[in-house]
Amino acid sequence: MSTFHENYTREEYIQKMDSFIETQISEFKINSIGNLVLLYASLNRSISNNTYSIKRARIIQYFNKGHFIQPHTFQVFVRYFNNTENENRDLEHWTKNDIEANALRISLEIKKFLTPKTT
Repeated sequence: MSTFHENYTREEYIQKMDSFIETQISEFKINSIGNLVLLYASLNRSISNNTYSIKRARIIQYFNKGHFIQPHTFQVFVRYFNNTENENRDLEHWTKNDIEANALRISLEIKKFLTPKTT
């Protein structure tokens, strides 16, 4: 039997695990532009708080059925923002590196949009 199964009902163990989880997720910029996608309300409700891999599969399935997905949102779920410095092929998890890479891509797009074009 695993340590978790032996201890998961003990209050001290629960507090220790909660503290560990809090420490791990505090590094994530959850309320960052790099962690933002736009979805239809009905699609957003249907994927809810599922894991990234489930959300990713549902978004791609929705798109493949001919439904419109905002381009940025689709690009996030197919990891379009990856470049040679950030090659993340892990399709199961959304990580801190993904958030930062996506935020950088958004930043570059905004700068490109706001930079006056010279003729």
